[in-house]
Amino acid sequence: MAYRERRVGAPRRHATSLGQHLRKWRTVLGLTLDDVAVKIGRYFTAVQKWELGINKVSMKELELLGAAYGVPAIALTLDPVDRAHVDRLIRANRILENAPGDVADAWLLYGERKLRRPRKPPAR
Repeated sequence: MAYRERRVGAPRRHATSLGQHLRKWRTVLGLTLDDVAVKIGRYFTAVQKWELGINKVSMKELELLGAAYGVPAIALTLDPVDRAHVDRLIRANRILENAPGDVADAWLLYGERKLRRPRKPPAR
């Protein structure tokens, strides 16, 4: 079993890509660390440590950030630059949140079946 040494005093890194996405969301929206901290009721250093991957982000904190940024929390796991993908995820999330369980299951099953079908080559 391999053992990875960690320098004493070196910060642990958690979910760096999530932190990178969080920072991109903030900067794309033109917000400072202080702006976000005020909106979610935390210190700016907490936001900074999430973005740097030093501290883990809880689901509750992710939901607070999503509300502050005007998107569902799950959207924060994606790069905000790929806006078309983010918008599709937001639309899908809205459907799942508002549909009764059986309708949501049928909708998901339909999507999964569409993905499994081989695509037909274009007619010549």
